[in-house]
Amino acid sequence: RLALECLVYFAERYPDAALRMVREAQADGVDYPFAVASINVTHHLARFLGLACDGESCAAPRRVLKRFAKLLVATEASAAGGAAVVDPFAELNVAAMQRLHMAWSARKAKDPGITVMDFEPCMRELVTAVQIFCGSTPLASVAEFRALAEGG
Repeated sequence: RLALECLVYFAERYPDAALRMVREAQADGVDYPFAVASINVTHHLARFLGLACDGESCAAPRRVLKRFAKLLVATEASAAGGAAVVDPFAELNVAAMQRLHMAWSARKAKDPGITVMDFEPCMRELVTAVQIFCGSTPLASVAEFRALAEGG
């Protein structure tokens, strides 16, 4: 359910970007199953943030979890004060999907012969990038997630 909620959030909050990415993902030049990739990204983020575990060590370092929890609380407080509702987890998911899309598109441009069977290394690189990003970023605002999306 969380993956579906993140997809809906992306489509509703960023309709132009979501539509562009879906269209590009369906095109021969990029060619990957966007929805499946989104579900996998959501699963990896949920495991990393300790929201879903499958018997393995699944949580980020405690300091990352504390910073993310503070961001959730601050965002909720802003929404209660009348600000637009922003979902930090969904925003992180959007940024991760944008980064994955950018990385896969670049990989396909470099080697058009690769297929979705070669997608896993891209996903592993994304997971590593998310871990590094969350470990080195204050996580004080969802605006920080732009750096992850842009490859920073």
